[in-house]
Amino acid sequence: MPKDDTTLPRKTDLTVHDEIPKMAVLQGQRDAIEVSLAKFGLGQLEPGLFNLGVQVKPGTASFDIIQDSRQAFLSDYSRLSQYHIVFLPCSGSTGTTCDDLTSGNSTVQQNIQKFVAAGGKLYVTDYSYDYVRQSFPGYLDWANETSALGSACLPGSYDANATVLDQGMKAWLAASGVTSFQVKQSWTVVDNVNPVKTTDLDGKPTTVTPKVWVQGAVPNYGDKPTTVSFPRACGRVMFSTYHTESGGATVSSTLLPQEAALMYVLLEVGVCVEPTIPQ
Repeated sequence: MPKDDTTLPRKTDLTVHDEIPKMAVLQGQRDAIEVSLAKFGLGQLEPGLFNLGVQVKPGTASFDIIQDSRQAFLSDYSRLSQYHIVFLPCSGSTGTTCDDLTSGNSTVQQNIQKFVAAGGKLYVTDYSYDYVRQSFPGYLDWANETSALGSACLPGSYDANATVLDQGMKAWLAASGVTSFQVKQSWTVVDNVNPVKTTDLDGKPTTVTPKVWVQGAVPNYGDKPTTVSFPRACGRVMFSTYHTESGGATVSSTLLPQEAALMYVLLEVGVCVEPTIPQ
């Protein structure tokens, strides 16, 4: 088949009928999800400062990297609502201690809930887990959590042998040559996924249980979810326990299996029964 028929567009160009979601990355301190997006073809990579690691080459990204604080961005719904997908990667920590209190702000919680209910997609990783727990309580339980913000953050990371539970993802990864892999650099443990009574798109009562896409054999905990998602109205919330880009990227590096899994989930949960138009 022609390459153009099997390749995602790098940017929105309506003159040739190419369109991609509007995406915002609130940069994390330790999970460079913008590097993963660049690997997908949505930007170009260049060596980092002093040739340490990599970074997205300025002016090449087909997504926005938000430089403002999370508090400033998430408190302003007029800005948040401009996007289809918002990434909240691992952040808000000093070393191995969580100290990001923004997720406990009631305005931030209300804006996140409104964004997702309106059709937005929220993707959160490891130490940022409280943005899911505080805004959408009950869907997930984390090991070691208490009522305190950051209580489920682990003092160290773990790698886990992965089992793909979604058959479509499993077949897609196998077609790419990935039949076994580890999810690397996880900093939280999802203990359980729970059924939650809510309403559907028509406002009728329904029960939603988060979908587990990938689980891992977590040391000392057993098999636990590592990649999950759940709907809220037309929107979706996604969470992974691990760093999407585990920190070893180079300018020429290819997708890690866990990055390929992210791409699959984003494509799957992007489907909606009605159009979502950013303000």
